Amino acid sequence: MLLYNSPSALLLYWTMNNVFSFIKGIILRKAGLSEVPVIIEGGADKSLKEIIKENINIVYFFFFTLLCSLQVYWNVNFRQTYKYFLIFILFVSVFLSFFSLIRKKTQHYFVSVFIRWIIFLPILLLFIFGRKYNKFISNANVKLLTGFYAAYLITYLIFILQSLYFKYNRGSIQVQKNNIPVVFLLVFWIFIYLPIVYYTSDPNLVNIPFGVYFFKLVLVAFIFFLVLTFIYHVSSENIKNMYMQGLIFIILSFFVYSLILKIDVGQLDFFMFKKEKNLHELSLFFYVLDSIVLAILAFISKILYKKKIKFILKFCIIIPFLLSIVLITKVINMEPLHLINNTDRSSIQEFEKHQLSKTGTNVIFILADMFNGNYMQRIFDEEPEYREKLDGFVWYPDCLSISDETLRSLPGLLGGHSAAKKSLHYIDDIIEQDYKDAIGETCNDLFNALKSNGFEITVSNQSDIKYADLSFVTIDKFWLHENEWRKKNGYEKKINQSDKVKLYVLLGIFQSFPYYLKSILYDDRGWLFFRESSAITAQTDLCISSVVQLDTLSDRSIVVNDKKNTFLFLHSLLPHYPWGINHDGNIISADDDFADTFSISFTEKFAYYSAKKTISLLIKYIDWLKQNGVYTNSVIYVFSDHGNDRKDSGIPISKAITYPDAEDNISWAHTLLLVKDKHKTGMIEINPLYVSSADIPSMLLTDLNINFLNDIDPRKVTIEENKNRTRLFFAPSRTENKKNLYYVKGSIFDPNSWSMESPEESEK
Repeated sequence: MLLYNSPSALLLYWTMNNVFSFIKGIILRKAGLSEVPVIIEGGADKSLKEIIKENINIVYFFFFTLLCSLQVYWNVNFRQTYKYFLIFILFVSVFLSFFSLIRKKTQHYFVSVFIRWIIFLPILLLFIFGRKYNKFISNANVKLLTGFYAAYLITYLIFILQSLYFKYNRGSIQVQKNNIPVVFLLVFWIFIYLPIVYYTSDPNLVNIPFGVYFFKLVLVAFIFFLVLTFIYHVSSENIKNMYMQGLIFIILSFFVYSLILKIDVGQLDFFMFKKEKNLHELSLFFYVLDSIVLAILAFISKILYKKKIKFILKFCIIIPFLLSIVLITKVINMEPLHLINNTDRSSIQEFEKHQLSKTGTNVIFILADMFNGNYMQRIFDEEPEYREKLDGFVWYPDCLSISDETLRSLPGLLGGHSAAKKSLHYIDDIIEQDYKDAIGETCNDLFNALKSNGFEITVSNQSDIKYADLSFVTIDKFWLHENEWRKKNGYEKKINQSDKVKLYVLLGIFQSFPYYLKSILYDDRGWLFFRESSAITAQTDLCISSVVQLDTLSDRSIVVNDKKNTFLFLHSLLPHYPWGINHDGNIISADDDFADTFSISFTEKFAYYSAKKTISLLIKYIDWLKQNGVYTNSVIYVFSDHGNDRKDSGIPISKAITYPDAEDNISWAHTLLLVKDKHKTGMIEINPLYVSSADIPSMLLTDLNINFLNDIDPRKVTIEENKNRTRLFFAPSRTENKKNLYYVKGSIFDPNSWSMESPEESEK
């Protein structure tokens, strides 16, 4: 699903325009550049120095957020050296603490400083003893938590050493008896509006009935509303003033960052953002900008509370009402939810099973999502017997992907080179419907061609081809086997509806957070406080579903003597992130002892283990096909739509490629292609032919003697023609709204084969 694309911006525009016009009037007035009517009573004759003195708390708040923001920047970009900086600021905080006790003017702060160090003690203990592995917070975030508190101590100690004190403006502000509208808007925005916006964009991704989802959101929102309101009413008058200013500040910052200062991190795929590199590669400018923006918003919130509180209260009443109208419209227009219900497998009828003919042609077309092509060599090296078990297959190790994502690759995988080239004109991540329409069109063409040639079609996992007409195909209900598989293999079913609700709440908070807090919340795909207790459980459930799909495929197949042609399209997510298979080929669990589930070293290993498990389950099905006499008359294609992002594809980076994100793009470029033709036998062959994933439709249709594509089967051209052909790979640029185009003439493993220009253009 796409991240938040706010439809409420127009609704909030008039209010935010008034707010910023109000502030602009103050600034211009102070600078003498405008004859704006006096807005702040008694403040027109104050100098800039006096204004700063009155708002010295905000000045120190600016330096505190700047110090925290710079720590995050350092940790993200120079993680290996951040520990030295952390040691330095810890030393400074200790030094200033002792200095404040020695100095006579600040000795009366002893109790205050001591209490702050008592609070700091658990954090230090966590930093010293709990960094190696923690189920709720990463090592990096433990360091940052320690650094943030040290930064707070430094800021506070400098503040008192300068003989300053916090100005509460006693008696200058009338305490508001009612904070309900402000609290309600904040709670409504985070716990109701944003999570429902995400839900309506793709209900089937959440896979929870809207009523259940809404009830859980309201329950959590109600609890937070009561807590925030209770804290306000039991606080002193001075605390109430600060509390209200703080709430207004949080609301302003949430609106500014979610509506204006947004960051494009792409789709949320399980716990991973498709464009997470945009988050990790933010320039220093954005981290400094955070401190400036937050300081300005702190000043604005103070002015609004002092002079425009009635306006703010009205604003907090009107906006939830307007946003509720938006939500109702979205809920009415969202696509229907198709719940996946794991009932007993006995509900599967015989005619719903995939039929395999002993006398006709059986096509098994398996899309192994995110399978790196070079993993096959490692699998053969570790399991030499697989070469014999995959008898009749041909492996094409020099296979280039079409693109870096399923949505972009599928048109070419189903419709060939013309469909792949046509998708170059689509605007990435803005007009997704173009890709969806292309998938529907190419899938319809392929399925109709098969149908007209007597093939009966079964689809297993239609999630990415649901844009096609599937009314005449049989849907493989593999999920109905999950309960029995769990019982047989000792995996308890764990309901994680609350976890999903929590994830989408965190997603809303992520969008509303300043830049420097986003990476802390995201926590390297682990999500803060979500890492093990929920993430591993959800990861295990997804993995089990994918394993069940392949492991029980023989249970969902039936052999018939009728002379018919059959076609099975199976989309497996087992080799796809999140990878849930360990070294022994078993499904991971929260009880396993891992160094860090979300570290790069972990995912590199487990991506390979999951791919290897996919091949082992495929071999299990092949053995069943052989035992039932339907292997020799079967045509089998096992292929991937793209590789993964772990940068272990084996493709070197050419010096001729100068795209800033070339290394990330090319990590996805090596795909799997295994082909078994009808009646083909013998040990697996390795064919060095230069192929593209866009060749798959023409190769398949050649094997089936069906001709409706104009593409050429690369197996039917001469060796010289194959060497001189140009293959295309594309991926979206992170820095510009365009596609990075890669042209390969020769082997994908030869750096000299890669170019950013097509041969036709380079010859001009």
